[in-house]
Amino acid sequence: MNSRAIIHLDLDAFYAQVERVRLNLSLDTPICVQQWNGILAVSYSARKFGITRSTTVQEAKELCPDLVLVHVPTYSPDDPIPKYRTGRLQKDNLKASLHTYRDASLKIMKIIQSLYPNYQKASVDEVYIDVTEDINRMLLNDKFDPLQEPQVYWKDYGYMVGDDVEVSSGFADLQLLYACKISQTIRNSIWNQLGYTCSTGIAHNKTLSKLVSSLNKPNKQTVLRDKEVEGFMRTIAMSKIKGLGGKFGEKIEEFFEVEKASDLWSFSKKEIQNKLGEDVGDWLYNICRGVCSDKVIQSKNCKSIASIKTFNTPVTEVDSIRKWLGVLSNEIYSRSLGEYGETSRWPKLLTLAIRNPSLRTQSCPFPHKDDLKDFTVVLDKALQLAKNEFNMASMTLISLTISGFEKRSNLSLSKWLVESSTEHNTICLQDSNPALCSSKLLIDKKSEPQQIDSGFDVLLDMVDENGTPFAYRCPECNRFTLCDKSVFAI
Repeated sequence: MNSRAIIHLDLDAFYAQVERVRLNLSLDTPICVQQWNGILAVSYSARKFGITRSTTVQEAKELCPDLVLVHVPTYSPDDPIPKYRTGRLQKDNLKASLHTYRDASLKIMKIIQSLYPNYQKASVDEVYIDVTEDINRMLLNDKFDPLQEPQVYWKDYGYMVGDDVEVSSGFADLQLLYACKISQTIRNSIWNQLGYTCSTGIAHNKTLSKLVSSLNKPNKQTVLRDKEVEGFMRTIAMSKIKGLGGKFGEKIEEFFEVEKASDLWSFSKKEIQNKLGEDVGDWLYNICRGVCSDKVIQSKNCKSIASIKTFNTPVTEVDSIRKWLGVLSNEIYSRSLGEYGETSRWPKLLTLAIRNPSLRTQSCPFPHKDDLKDFTVVLDKALQLAKNEFNMASMTLISLTISGFEKRSNLSLSKWLVESSTEHNTICLQDSNPALCSSKLLIDKKSEPQQIDSGFDVLLDMVDENGTPFAYRCPECNRFTLCDKSVFAI
């Protein structure tokens, strides 16, 4: 059988669920998770009152007087341990911590991995699972006659896109039915072990499974049969398709004067390729029809981990800078140990970045695991890197990043190699002015298309504390560009 069975699993209002479970609240309790005066997550019980993520905290309280508002944990410069705090919290005085939600996500991934290990983590609360091989084995064990089309009975296996049929036929549909059973098993396991609900989409490829997973939230699953794909894609907005939700999608809509995926059907593949190039044109021609060959690729380990603090009011006092470096050092300390516990990898490099007003970086070897007794070891390194910056202008950004991860078995050799050189590297990003890559719409046909912003794909692990990327990497020239358009090579 050539068709695949893909499940897209999406946690329902994940941050809000984590707090509901932590606080032992009922499912019908309206709850929102906030960061400063913005709302990060809205439970479905709170959405009934008209609260959305764009609602301010004050507006949310007025819409629902019984609303439970939880601010994400925060670090204080006087207390480097993240805690839940109440009252009016000021961004310049605290640093947000998302460790609670990362830890919860890790538990979910472990459940999925124990059941069906061929999965791809798309975000902290979103996963693709390819269950094709599992289903094919099940079909062989159930001894279906490959020469006779099986009858497929859909009752009690979730919502269906298009015609809500009770019986269909064919091995492709049978494959999806088995995927529905697997989806229910995964959802039940997550609920029974952790108390989280999730919604899933089941289809024959990644794009379609993601598109349908959100149709019947919360806590439901939706299946899209092949016969319903054309009718389904006819109504889908271009911006809903993965890879077309950002500026690249806006440019496509403007260039071809289209809004829905089906609006592009009037253009031949050749016409689209003439405008965008052979690879991009081929991808766009297929994706707007729901045709997708992207594989579920097991998630790669992160290349770097960053702890970043930005300031609306520039920091000028040395004591304040020292305290904030203590906060960042503690987060790096905790996350380095967490990464080691999860993947047995240890970082080789510690990088300090300071914006005052240009962004400057300094790097040094990260302490060996055996030498990392507590966060103060990281802090000492950070202070050594920062000592030349304290006499400069006021600072609006301070960050610590660890990178160069390698497995534990290689650590002894790397320790000897790293300690043989103690020279710190200093780069002023705004002092380097290599020409920006001239590439425009870049999509690697060998990998899943990424959201593209002016020819640069987002480097997801270089984000600020609000989750906003501040660095982009061009896949052709392999350079980073920062939000202020300064560029440096890797």
